[in-house]
Amino acid sequence: MPMEANGQKASNPGARLASLLTKREKLQDELRNIEKQVFELETTYLQDSNHFGHVLKGFEGFLGSSKSATNLKRPRKFQPEDRIFSLSSVTSPASNSDMVTPTLSQRADAADEKIGEIEGRLQSIEQKFGIQVTHLKTIAEKLDNQEATIEKAIQAAVAGILEAERKRTEENLARTTHRLEERLDRFRMEHDRLAAIEKENNLKFRRS
Repeated sequence: MPMEANGQKASNPGARLASLLTKREKLQDELRNIEKQVFELETTYLQDSNHFGHVLKGFEGFLGSSKSATNLKRPRKFQPEDRIFSLSSVTSPASNSDMVTPTLSQRADAADEKIGEIEGRLQSIEQKFGIQVTHLKTIAEKLDNQEATIEKAIQAAVAGILEAERKRTEENLARTTHRLEERLDRFRMEHDRLAAIEKENNLKFRRS
């Protein structure tokens, strides 16, 4: 019975092809998983060793002692051509970066870039806001100066009007007083004339 089953299986090309395709798909999945692991491990190695050096570029970084602790903690970028392991396979994720899931370090790099970009925009906004505040202060100072100038002009105009009105009132009062004095003089003259006439009439009456 086993011999017959093997013979039937070998004599069925469709079943053999399906089996080979299944094995091929399984091997491709395994290859993709291995290449992804290699890509991720390679990414981690290049990022962690990029501060001091690695087998591709040497270890000159160990000689530099002037780097601050902050700079050492921050991940550095590396060039795509540094992936000699991933690039050795044409089906590696390095050959199609759109299919690669970003690692934690890559996400941190992207976040740092976004934060830097936002900080730059905030600084630009602060500068523009400072310029606007300075401009508004300048406008306020000009308005204050103009208000003071207008107030002085109004005060001067009011003082001029009051002075002109005072002079006009004094002139009118002087003319009125002069006319009253003239009338008073005429009244006295008339009174004296009438008194003289009456006196003369009294003398004539006594003589008669």
